[in-house]
Amino acid sequence: MAAESTSSKFFIPILTENNFNEWNSAIRPYFVYQDLLDQIEGYMPIPSRHHEDYKSFRTRAMKCAGVLAGTLSSTNRARFITKENEKDPGAIYQQICSYFASNDSKNQAKVFANLLSIKFKSGQIHKFTTAIRGQLKLMKSVGLRIGESDIDFVDISDSLLAEIILSKLPYQFSGFKEILTQQRPLSAEKVLNRLDGL
Repeated sequence: MAAESTSSKFFIPILTENNFNEWNSAIRPYFVYQDLLDQIEGYMPIPSRHHEDYKSFRTRAMKCAGVLAGTLSSTNRARFITKENEKDPGAIYQQICSYFASNDSKNQAKVFANLLSIKFKSGQIHKFTTAIRGQLKLMKSVGLRIGESDIDFVDISDSLLAEIILSKLPYQFSGFKEILTQQRPLSAEKVLNRLDGL
Protein backbone atom coordinates (compact mmCIF):
# COMPACT_ATOMS: atom_id res chain seq x y z
CA MET A 1 0.00 0.00 0.00
CA ALA A 2 1.23 3.50 -0.73
CA ALA A 3 -0.01 7.04 -0.68
CA GLU A 4 -0.58 8.80 -3.97
CA SER A 5 -0.67 12.56 -4.12
CA THR A 6 -3.52 14.49 -5.67
CA SER A 7 -1.13 15.13 -8.52
CA SER A 8 -0.57 11.74 -10.14
CA LYS A 9 3.08 12.70 -10.75
CA PHE A 10 4.06 11.48 -7.28
CA PHE A 11 4.00 8.09 -5.65
CA ILE A 12 5.08 8.03 -2.02
CA PRO A 13 5.52 4.56 -0.53
CA ILE A 14 4.40 3.79 3.00
CA LEU A 15 7.46 4.11 5.27
CA THR A 16 8.44 0.74 6.72
CA GLU A 17 11.57 -0.48 8.50
CA ASN A 18 13.32 -1.19 5.21
CA ASN A 19 12.56 1.62 2.77
CA PHE A 20 13.59 4.92 4.37
CA ASN A 21 15.78 6.03 1.44
CA GLU A 22 13.03 5.29 -1.11
CA TRP A 23 10.41 7.03 1.05
CA ASN A 24 12.61 10.07 1.68
CA SER A 25 13.50 10.31 -2.02
CA ALA A 26 9.79 10.42 -2.86
CA ILE A 27 8.41 12.65 -0.10
CA ARG A 28 10.94 15.48 -0.38
CA PRO A 29 10.19 16.25 -4.07
CA TYR A 30 6.48 16.08 -3.25
CA PHE A 31 6.94 18.69 -0.51
CA VAL A 32 8.97 20.86 -2.90
CA TYR A 33 6.17 20.58 -5.50
CA GLN A 34 3.53 21.48 -2.90
CA ASP A 35 5.70 24.34 -1.54
CA LEU A 36 5.83 22.64 1.86
CA LEU A 37 9.55 21.88 2.18
CA ASP A 38 9.99 24.75 4.64
CA GLN A 39 7.56 22.94 6.95
CA ILE A 40 9.77 19.88 7.36
CA GLU A 41 13.09 21.67 7.29
CA GLY A 42 12.08 24.20 9.94
CA TYR A 43 13.86 27.16 8.35
CA MET A 44 10.76 29.34 8.37
CA PRO A 45 9.93 30.95 11.73
CA ILE A 46 6.46 30.29 13.10
CA PRO A 47 4.48 33.54 12.94
CA SER A 48 2.81 34.74 16.13
CA ARG A 49 -0.90 33.93 16.58
CA HIS A 50 -1.82 37.51 15.77
CA HIS A 51 0.26 37.75 12.61
CA GLU A 52 -1.68 37.77 9.32
CA ASP A 53 0.25 34.72 8.03
CA TYR A 54 -0.46 32.56 11.08
CA LYS A 55 -3.61 30.86 9.71
CA SER A 56 -1.94 30.09 6.38
CA PHE A 57 1.15 28.76 8.16
CA ARG A 58 -0.93 26.47 10.42
CA THR A 59 -2.98 25.21 7.44
CA ARG A 60 0.20 24.33 5.56
CA ALA A 61 1.68 22.71 8.68
CA MET A 62 -1.43 20.56 9.17
CA LYS A 63 -1.39 19.55 5.49
CA CYS A 64 2.27 18.58 5.74
CA ALA A 65 1.75 16.68 9.03
CA GLY A 66 -1.19 14.87 7.42
CA VAL A 67 0.91 13.79 4.44
CA LEU A 68 3.65 12.54 6.77
CA ALA A 69 1.14 10.61 8.90
CA GLY A 70 -0.52 9.18 5.81
CA THR A 71 2.74 7.75 4.52
CA LEU A 72 3.75 5.95 7.73
CA SER A 73 3.01 2.34 8.60
CA SER A 74 0.88 1.97 11.74
CA THR A 75 4.01 0.99 13.69
CA ASN A 76 5.89 4.07 12.52
CA ARG A 77 2.88 6.31 13.10
CA ALA A 78 2.79 5.17 16.73
CA ARG A 79 6.57 5.56 16.98
CA PHE A 80 6.89 9.07 15.54
CA ILE A 81 3.61 10.91 16.01
CA THR A 82 2.65 11.99 19.50
CA LYS A 83 0.09 14.35 20.96
CA GLU A 84 2.90 16.87 21.41
CA ASN A 85 4.15 16.84 17.80
CA GLU A 86 1.09 15.86 15.74
CA LYS A 87 0.78 19.43 14.40
CA ASP A 88 4.52 19.98 13.94
CA PRO A 89 5.70 18.35 10.68
CA GLY A 90 9.28 19.54 11.25
CA ALA A 91 9.47 17.66 14.56
CA ILE A 92 7.88 14.54 13.04
CA TYR A 93 10.24 14.55 10.06
CA GLN A 94 13.27 15.17 12.29
CA GLN A 95 12.35 12.17 14.47
CA ILE A 96 11.95 9.97 11.40
CA CYS A 97 15.31 11.02 9.96
CA SER A 98 17.05 10.65 13.31
CA TYR A 99 15.71 7.14 13.68
CA PHE A 100 16.43 5.88 10.16
CA ALA A 101 19.35 7.90 8.86
CA SER A 102 21.45 8.36 11.95
CA ASN A 103 25.07 7.37 11.38
CA ASP A 104 25.98 7.17 15.05
CA SER A 105 27.52 3.92 16.18
CA LYS A 106 24.61 3.09 18.51
CA ASN A 107 22.16 3.15 15.61
CA GLN A 108 24.57 1.24 13.37
CA ALA A 109 24.89 -1.43 16.06
CA LYS A 110 21.10 -1.66 16.35
CA VAL A 111 20.70 -2.09 12.60
CA PHE A 112 23.42 -4.75 12.49
CA ALA A 113 21.80 -6.56 15.45
CA ASN A 114 18.52 -6.57 13.51
CA LEU A 115 20.31 -8.33 10.64
CA LEU A 116 21.65 -10.93 13.04
CA SER A 117 18.16 -11.52 14.46
CA ILE A 118 16.58 -12.43 11.09
CA LYS A 119 15.63 -16.10 11.13
CA PHE A 120 15.11 -18.48 8.23
CA LYS A 121 11.68 -20.12 8.26
CA SER A 122 11.23 -23.37 6.39
CA GLY A 123 9.76 -22.93 2.92
CA GLN A 124 10.08 -19.14 2.97
CA ILE A 125 13.25 -18.51 0.97
CA HIS A 126 11.89 -15.40 -0.78
CA LYS A 127 10.76 -13.80 2.50
CA PHE A 128 14.17 -14.52 3.99
CA THR A 129 16.13 -13.03 1.07
CA THR A 130 13.82 -10.00 0.96
CA ALA A 131 14.28 -9.38 4.70
CA ILE A 132 18.07 -9.70 4.41
CA ARG A 133 18.23 -7.36 1.39
CA GLY A 134 16.07 -4.81 3.19
CA GLN A 135 18.33 -4.93 6.23
CA LEU A 136 21.46 -4.59 4.06
CA LYS A 137 19.93 -1.46 2.47
CA LEU A 138 19.17 -0.11 5.92
CA MET A 139 22.75 -0.82 7.02
CA LYS A 140 24.02 1.27 4.11
CA SER A 141 21.54 4.06 4.89
CA VAL A 142 22.96 4.43 8.41
CA GLY A 143 26.48 4.74 7.05
CA LEU A 144 27.81 1.19 7.35
CA ARG A 145 30.18 0.54 4.46
CA ILE A 146 30.09 -2.98 3.09
CA GLY A 147 32.90 -4.33 0.91
CA GLU A 148 36.23 -6.08 1.04
CA SER A 149 38.84 -4.55 3.32
CA ASP A 150 41.72 -5.04 0.89
CA ILE A 151 39.94 -2.83 -1.66
CA ASP A 152 38.31 0.00 0.31
CA PHE A 153 37.81 1.21 3.84
CA VAL A 154 34.82 -0.78 5.04
CA ASP A 155 32.95 -1.33 8.28
CA ILE A 156 31.77 -4.84 7.44
CA SER A 157 33.31 -7.34 5.07
CA ASP A 158 30.94 -8.50 2.33
CA SER A 159 32.31 -12.03 2.64
CA LEU A 160 31.57 -11.96 6.40
CA LEU A 161 27.97 -10.97 5.63
CA ALA A 162 27.78 -13.87 3.16
CA GLU A 163 28.98 -16.24 5.91
CA ILE A 164 26.40 -14.81 8.33
CA ILE A 165 23.62 -15.41 5.79
CA LEU A 166 24.82 -18.97 5.16
CA SER A 167 24.95 -19.66 8.90
CA LYS A 168 21.23 -18.88 9.15
CA LEU A 169 20.30 -21.67 6.75
CA PRO A 170 19.06 -24.94 8.27
CA TYR A 171 20.72 -28.35 7.96
CA GLN A 172 18.89 -29.32 4.74
CA PHE A 173 20.91 -26.60 2.96
CA SER A 174 24.25 -28.23 3.82
CA GLY A 175 24.97 -29.21 0.21
CA PHE A 176 24.06 -25.74 -1.00
CA LYS A 177 26.36 -24.17 1.62
CA GLU A 178 29.22 -26.47 0.71
CA ILE A 179 28.98 -25.68 -3.00
CA LEU A 180 28.82 -21.94 -2.36
CA THR A 181 31.73 -21.87 0.08
CA GLN A 182 33.90 -23.39 -2.65
CA GLN A 183 33.06 -20.46 -4.95
CA ARG A 184 35.11 -17.78 -3.25
CA PRO A 185 35.12 -14.88 -2.98
CA LEU A 186 31.64 -14.89 -1.51
CA SER A 187 29.41 -11.86 -1.31
CA ALA A 188 26.05 -11.34 0.36
CA GLU A 189 24.40 -10.62 -3.00
CA LYS A 190 25.87 -13.77 -4.56
CA VAL A 191 24.43 -15.91 -1.74
CA LEU A 192 21.04 -14.17 -1.92
CA ASN A 193 20.86 -14.52 -5.72
CA ARG A 194 21.64 -18.24 -5.47
CA LEU A 195 18.97 -18.66 -2.79
CA ASP A 196 16.44 -16.84 -4.98
CA GLY A 197 17.25 -19.34 -7.74
CA LEU A 198 16.26 -22.35 -5.61
